[in-house]
Amino acid sequence: LNYFYYKDGAKGSQNLSEEECRTIAEKYFKDKKPEKYAKSTLFSFNIKEQPDFYEFYYLREENGIICEGNYAKIMVSSHNGQIYSYECSWDNNATFPQVDGVMTESQLLDKIDAQFNYNLEYRQVGSENEIRLVYGFIKDTTESFDPYTGQELSYKGDPYEQDFLPNYTDIKGSYCEYAVTKLLENGYYLESSDSTKFRPKEKISQRSFFGYLYSQYYNSVDNEEFYNMLIEDGIITKEEIAPDKILTRQEAAKYIIKYLDLDLAGKSPDIYKVTFKDSIDEKYKGYAALANALGIIKGDTKGRFNGTGQMTNGEAAVVIYRLLTVKYGS
Repeated sequence: LNYFYYKDGAKGSQNLSEEECRTIAEKYFKDKKPEKYAKSTLFSFNIKEQPDFYEFYYLREENGIICEGNYAKIMVSSHNGQIYSYECSWDNNATFPQVDGVMTESQLLDKIDAQFNYNLEYRQVGSENEIRLVYGFIKDTTESFDPYTGQELSYKGDPYEQDFLPNYTDIKGSYCEYAVTKLLENGYYLESSDSTKFRPKEKISQRSFFGYLYSQYYNSVDNEEFYNMLIEDGIITKEEIAPDKILTRQEAAKYIIKYLDLDLAGKSPDIYKVTFKDSIDEKYKGYAALANALGIIKGDTKGRFNGTGQMTNGEAAVVIYRLLTVKYGS
């Protein structure tokens, strides 16, 4: 809940101090929300010595611990003593775990040190030749840890699971070997129950294709969250969602052109001269022409686009490698 009073707060002759404005703010907060005031602590961030307004920021505390995202902010004019804005963000339905049995800061830091090797290291900073001696974590960490066990947590609060890159043994000599290897070196990989098998000739589903393309960031999230991200980014529509459907070449062309933010050009087929010898569905023609012109999806040796042909894992690797090369450079 919030409001702002649109009137010139710089008018008035009272010249109130920060302490006097704080008294006004606290009286207002205490009168309106006494139960919230009782569970808050003041964190003021006024910078100027004599500002037109003083802003007071009250953070919620539960069990003596600050609650992120729960606060009240009150702004008071130093010239006339009026409250010009009030904002309260407070989760009334939240429950808070008790602090009994949590590790001390020292105990937790010792556990983190053992896991991630907090130690001296030489680190490059600034210019290429500038090296400094610093204390830091040799191994990267997340930002959250379970206070009872010291277990590293993911952004969702679940136990963090380290991603290990697969080691494919079935791509040697394959046409897709270079693309698969280069993608793997940059953290892009195809999820599989067997991390040693890429299976180049196996047909690839819509979900697996997108998982491959976004494997640096979103490979392990659930389908609903993953597809919501794709919809928000304009890659796919809700009606097109079909996780288990085998992906066709024309569908892949459409998705990669949208990934490059060229959808407006792709859905305008009349502006392109399409040279493929086979016919292409009108709604995919612009996307196919662009994908071919950019060198991402090309025709076969007979000059056919083969839009309804089903893509394999190997083809997907080559397409994704070319796509990322176009988008980010070699």
